[in-house]
Amino acid sequence: YDPRVMSLPFELSRGCTDKCSFCSEWVFWRKYRSDDPLRVVEQIRELASRHKATDIYFVDSLLNGVPARLETFAEEILRQDLKFGWGGFMRASMDAETAQLLKRAGLRRTFLGIESMSDETLELMNKRRKQADNIRALEAFLGAGIESVDCGVIPGFPGDTRERFVATVQELASLRSRYSQLEVKIEPFSVSPGQPIFNDLARFGLVRHAWPDATLDLAPEFAAITATLANSVTGANQGTQRLDATRLAHSLVRGDDSGIQRDPFAYSRREDITDTDLVFQPIVERGGLVVWYSAIGKASTGERRMLIVSAEEYTRIRAAIEAASESEKNHVVSQEIDTLSARHIMTGVHRGSWSSDLRAAPSGAIVVNPTLVVRDSENADVGIIVMRSLEPSRAITCERALKPLFDASRTLPDHAWHGELRALLGGADDTTVRGYAAGLLQMRCFMETGPGTSEPPAIPRREQEPVARSAADRGGRLTQIGGLKGLKDH
Repeated sequence: YDPRVMSLPFELSRGCTDKCSFCSEWVFWRKYRSDDPLRVVEQIRELASRHKATDIYFVDSLLNGVPARLETFAEEILRQDLKFGWGGFMRASMDAETAQLLKRAGLRRTFLGIESMSDETLELMNKRRKQADNIRALEAFLGAGIESVDCGVIPGFPGDTRERFVATVQELASLRSRYSQLEVKIEPFSVSPGQPIFNDLARFGLVRHAWPDATLDLAPEFAAITATLANSVTGANQGTQRLDATRLAHSLVRGDDSGIQRDPFAYSRREDITDTDLVFQPIVERGGLVVWYSAIGKASTGERRMLIVSAEEYTRIRAAIEAASESEKNHVVSQEIDTLSARHIMTGVHRGSWSSDLRAAPSGAIVVNPTLVVRDSENADVGIIVMRSLEPSRAITCERALKPLFDASRTLPDHAWHGELRALLGGADDTTVRGYAAGLLQMRCFMETGPGTSEPPAIPRREQEPVARSAADRGGRLTQIGGLKGLKDH
């Protein structure tokens, strides 16, 4: 809030000229209509006179639906030498000359519905725009010096792919590195009855699910209405795939104090991890000293990455980051992440569709949890260090002999998995193997395929400790590390 600014809402137009498949705006308004721009200028003069308005927030669905009218509006403001700021939602149809005209006329902020930088995905969305149009419009506004340029992206759109979405993220990250006033707004895809896509779900690989009869029976007098309502929609690029894309998109928003702090289109929170540093937490202690850490940072693609780092690597990395200039820090962090990732057995990166894939697989097989971060300490006293990518303060260790078990590409029947575990443990007796297997499964290092597959929330420490002890008591060496004396239990 700025007491020096009196901002009032206003409309130049209603409706939208586009017919995007995910949007209900044009369905609601049916047609686009725009007021006379000269009349609008006179009305704004009245607002300034009566209410001391110094800023106009246009609530139009599409402010540049008729470009010539927006240009006339800007030219009239300049002709009358009016001094007020304004902004609103626009489509990615802009050239540098027009953007400079709007800037001179007081445009301070704009929101562009970019949605994607993939021509294939934009066609699925019926955006009637190409990647080149998006980039041209963004660079026109940014190059003109508009104070705040926001662009919306849609994680989880059905038919989009992870590769295309990563390319979108990389393109926007490149623009952000050159223009600090660019902000990315995250609008995860969801289905609602007003969208055109809702009436054509099958074409987009989506399935509509009704409410169960037990729920509908709670109010039988309204059955004629409630039976037509959708409970949920599943299918292409939904569930954990959408969450993965959303997390990746959020990683574009820096957590530092750089850039514009005032957010006129407050769609998303700021990211707590930057690409100029790594966040470390101690996980393994030996002899009263921390010997292994977890580290979280941003990879070069913008996504969050968790790694397992030795004490020696920790010291070297901290020194390298501190010695680097501000402009070089992100390069140092990116290089370190790539170097350290190569030393891991698993990095927990490719996890977009794992949950739905495992549920769809035949029941009774055992697979490694794809969200694990796994590294061989190359030290018999520590062994293999295993962490879940969502829990950076907790780790377990197990024998180095079990390294082959963490091959993420394999799916083994239950009996074969137990047989391999027995062989890797050097022919241990059945009691030891069963205890070790129980510990690995209950700690979610490994999972059973089938309809019941899910990733549960983090298990409270008091529930985890008996699991670790049960394996250890049976002769195994599955050890919970996070609760060791001297380390903070998160």
